[in-house]
Amino acid sequence: MSMGLFVCRAMHLNLLHFFAGARGERKGQGECLSNLAYAVSQMKNYQSAVLLYRGALQAFSDVGDLQGQWQMCEGLGATHFCLGNTEQAISYYKQALTLFGKSKDASSTPRERILSKLKDVTGSKGTLQPSHSLDRNLSPSNKNPNLPKGKLG
Repeated sequence: MSMGLFVCRAMHLNLLHFFAGARGERKGQGECLSNLAYAVSQMKNYQSAVLLYRGALQAFSDVGDLQGQWQMCEGLGATHFCLGNTEQAISYYKQALTLFGKSKDASSTPRERILSKLKDVTGSKGTLQPSHSLDRNLSPSNKNPNLPKGKLG
């Protein structure tokens, strides 16, 4: 499936989630914004991705979803790193680690991944070439069976 078709499908599904969010389902709205942020980041539209990730972070904060919050902070860290904003990337990765520590997630894999990205950022200060990419397994909505397989994971 081409990236353009993937983005169109993702945007269609996310519009449905967005309207659900407009009816008071704030978590669904956060998932929608998260998916859109990822889609536009894959098109290297990082400024738009930052705005969408921030909106998703606010939605997850509104409902107290720690997993969604740390995942959005991780996405914001990666996006700011791609923009060359190393200080902001570091700040978001640190926030992600703090929120992850407060969450009930027992897996050490996300923590190790975030630490690795933080190490990449701190080791590459002054360079604009990201050594990692935006990771699709960030979004809690990656469990949505309606989203295309293969392009998200």
